[in-house]
Amino acid sequence: MSALPKRPGRPYFIPSNVFRAWLKPQHLNRHAIIGGIQPASFINRETKLGRPFRSIGTPAQYRLLDIVARARAHGLPIEPVEEVALERSLESLRAEEASLRASVDAARHALSMNLASLSLTNATLLTEPEILAGAMPYQPRCGVYFLIKGGRVRYVGQSINIEQRIRDHFDRFGFESVAYIPCERSILDKMESLYIHMLRPEWNGRLNTLEGEVPHAPLSLSQLLGATEVRSMASIKAQSFNDGKKERA
Repeated sequence: MSALPKRPGRPYFIPSNVFRAWLKPQHLNRHAIIGGIQPASFINRETKLGRPFRSIGTPAQYRLLDIVARARAHGLPIEPVEEVALERSLESLRAEEASLRASVDAARHALSMNLASLSLTNATLLTEPEILAGAMPYQPRCGVYFLIKGGRVRYVGQSINIEQRIRDHFDRFGFESVAYIPCERSILDKMESLYIHMLRPEWNGRLNTLEGEVPHAPLSLSQLLGATEVRSMASIKAQSFNDGKKERA
């Protein structure tokens, strides 16, 4: 006659009167940790897997004896609540210690950088939060720009990315300083043309017309003024002179 299978022994940390008692899940949670989770969670998991535990009453009550047997059958560790809580507390303390060490290392690094900065520039470095607090959204500057040399505006241009366009001009013109006026993209041609006709900068191109040499601009003066023809200042003076002669006669 074969011997009956030996029943699993009671873990030392579970009281004997509790091991075989029928208890509600929340009471089971006070006495053990099964595979890293509480007995109530283990019961729910086994139920979802189609392996429910035997229970009595409503609400259902279970025995730690059955839960321990199932856990051992699946090779799961059965641990004391206190030891698990202590281990988790130790893990939390270790993580906190690591965080504090990292903070101390970061502070030491920042201090050494600031000391180096003080010796080189007589000013401390900004911290990352200070840099972020002063940050502004970036977008390319759109507008009309002026290249200046010798106290005169030598060139007028337009761009939807002024910084890039000015860099492209530097080797060609060798200007000394720059200025710009922001404006909407839709009126760039008008604004650039107005300033070219007003300032007549020498580095902008020229066009030969019936009225003489005029600055090359996206829009002519007549187009800007909405007239079919714009008379030159010379023709206006000539007309005025002729009108005066007629009056004197």
